[in-house]
Amino acid sequence: MMKRIAFVFVLGIAFFACKNENQFKIDGTFENLTDSTIYLNQMGLNNSTVIDSSSINKKGEFAFRGKTEYPKFYQLALSDNDFITLLLKPGENVNIKMQADNLYEYKVTGSPGSQKVKLLNNRLRQTKQKLDSLENFYKQAQKNKDKERISEINKKYQKVVNRQRDSSIAFILDNMGSLASIMALYQKVDENNFVLYKNQDLQYIKLVADSLKEKYSLSPYK
Repeated sequence: MMKRIAFVFVLGIAFFACKNENQFKIDGTFENLTDSTIYLNQMGLNNSTVIDSSSINKKGEFAFRGKTEYPKFYQLALSDNDFITLLLKPGENVNIKMQADNLYEYKVTGSPGSQKVKLLNNRLRQTKQKLDSLENFYKQAQKNKDKERISEINKKYQKVVNRQRDSSIAFILDNMGSLASIMALYQKVDENNFVLYKNQDLQYIKLVADSLKEKYSLSPYK
């Protein structure tokens, strides 16, 4: 009888440990936002779905608890247009410090995948800022009909695009085992143009797919 009780007890511990392994925790703090609501969205292939919400208290604190059997992409969102992207895996205890007036400057610890996503998005945002600036110069040069200046700006524009492409390829090769590499594959410099725009860049899609296929067989992202 004692042996049976002990066996059941061990099974209970094992089951509890297994459940805990699939849990993740998010504890966050806003520096300049209180008495509001933040949402946790789960990202699908083509959209995102609100799965939870949390009140931001008078100290600017909020928290989420969730479960996942494999790494997934999530958003912490104040609205449809104000959010940050996280890549969370089972067992992670994540801490985030945020600013309501500048979400891009958040700090995240406890989630290596989310740190990779932040790095990717920061690099792309900086590239887009440079391209937007060059676009403004281009429009002015067109207005002045300055062909030499237009040619110069076009070369600079392409140089910035190619630098971003090189950065993304390097990221993919360094992070083949991370789902963050999927984000690098499909980032865009603008609404119509992907960062990886050359025909030979298709090889990186195959490399990432092959790398993630066995590791994350249940994941819909691969």
